[in-house]
Amino acid sequence: VLDEPLLAAISAAARRKIHEFGTQDVASIAWSFAKLDVFNGPLIAAIASSARRLITDFTGQDLGVTAWACARLDVDDAPLLTAISAQAITKITHCEPRNLANLAWAWATLALPNEPLLAAISAASLRSIHDWNAQNLANTAWSCARLLVRDSPLLDAIAAEALRKISAFVAAEVPQESYAVLWGLWRAQGPEEALGEALVEQLAHGLLADGLVHGLLLSTSEWRTSALAELHLRRALGRGLPIGPLRELWLREWASAALPSAPLSFEALHHMYRRLSHCVDYVTAAARPPSAGSPSHVLGLIEKFGQGLGQWLKVAGGEKAAVTEGALRQRGRLPGYEVSVEFGAFVGYSGIRFACCFLADKPQTELDAGGRGPARRRLRRAAPGGVSLEVDPVHASVARRFVDLAGVSVAAEVWLGLLQDTLALLPERAGEGSGTFSFMDQRGTTFHEDLALLERMRSLPPCAAVTADNVNKPGAPVFLWHLTRCPQFAFSAMLWSLREFASEAVEDWQAAALAGPPTRYCTSGSRACGTHEGPSATASVLRTD
Repeated sequence: VLDEPLLAAISAAARRKIHEFGTQDVASIAWSFAKLDVFNGPLIAAIASSARRLITDFTGQDLGVTAWACARLDVDDAPLLTAISAQAITKITHCEPRNLANLAWAWATLALPNEPLLAAISAASLRSIHDWNAQNLANTAWSCARLLVRDSPLLDAIAAEALRKISAFVAAEVPQESYAVLWGLWRAQGPEEALGEALVEQLAHGLLADGLVHGLLLSTSEWRTSALAELHLRRALGRGLPIGPLRELWLREWASAALPSAPLSFEALHHMYRRLSHCVDYVTAAARPPSAGSPSHVLGLIEKFGQGLGQWLKVAGGEKAAVTEGALRQRGRLPGYEVSVEFGAFVGYSGIRFACCFLADKPQTELDAGGRGPARRRLRRAAPGGVSLEVDPVHASVARRFVDLAGVSVAAEVWLGLLQDTLALLPERAGEGSGTFSFMDQRGTTFHEDLALLERMRSLPPCAAVTADNVNKPGAPVFLWHLTRCPQFAFSAMLWSLREFASEAVEDWQAAALAGPPTRYCTSGSRACGTHEGPSATASVLRTD
């Protein structure tokens, strides 16, 4: 719990004495507030002013720490960043590995390309790469991917060093580093075969338990249609899950009880999986013939579990479901193929609802000869449907299972992978302008980035419906700003004040908007169009998750 009065007193005292601070003092106070994720506008302004005044005396450590703090607090102070960049290039040989990685990470997090700085970082990194730890390697690889920097010598050196230090990447204390370096290399220059194989081997022996690494490797196997690799990964992941229905779901091809548990269990890192296993047990036990194949029955089971044993299970049911389904029916209809996109599948609840809406819109149906009931339909022409994008492989498997139990898999799919990677499959598979409906239910601080990505890929047709949950709590202020300021689409937006499902005392907001015809398509980077008008207003409320 933050002591706000104490922080306010420290801020006031620091502003009064900022002219007495040395370079290390300025960097330290910036680092402290950034580490606590506390944005204090007056203090940040004082720090920026003092840093610009003292910038020529900053050491490599001071430069790296101050840049890191700016990125952490989303401080896009152009004069300050320009001064830091110029000094960093001048003093690049005096920067330690952590400083180099922090500088790269800061510019990548702020989505600010800086070729001279990155070139200097690359040259200095190649000279000291053997001294880098797992975090420095991972942060730099991630930064290259984020800024679309295809520096082959640097990336090859990072891959080789990561392979040499593979034991450091599979340590339980830093599982996120494995994913960051693997994804960064994969995104920047294609799949890194040697490193990927090394991580698969660690997974197979139960020495690495990280859902995101599994998810990236599984999604790559799916995209390559490599069934054997997918089978091995499923076995490795399943061994790390807690004993119960969730483990059996992953180990269907083997006798689950006969396989020993992995030395490193997933539940040690993701306690949510044990609770999720209870949900799978509850729904699958009740959704048996003759009720199997009934979407309303499966939805009811998920809701009942969320209202009783699993009050932690938050789905967009009740009033929220009415709003999202109403927006789905208001979307602009297309004569050809159209798709609804859900950002974050979780257990597949909303995906099942959207699939039912699509099936209800198409009267020309015939029964699937091998189906389990009327809900198992085969459309006579290309069927529209819902696509749910999910980064967590365990959540994706549960969502797919519940979609199958509901009998709507003909109109619902779950694509595994990071949103910014899998979203590109939408225009590739369904065509430009096919995303007539989208529902954002992942992290509110990325809603605006994902919407901008939809726009840049020209996936939004005129009159597309865009909806988002939890825009009040935890909140999505930049997304709401985008809906009212985006120059590409004249969004007609409405906010609904609703009660949280299964938590009647909690108020939340949902946003629903219809897109007008685009005047021009978004070509900006990961920062959404329209947000530039109020950076100071949005920065203080951006950290809402």
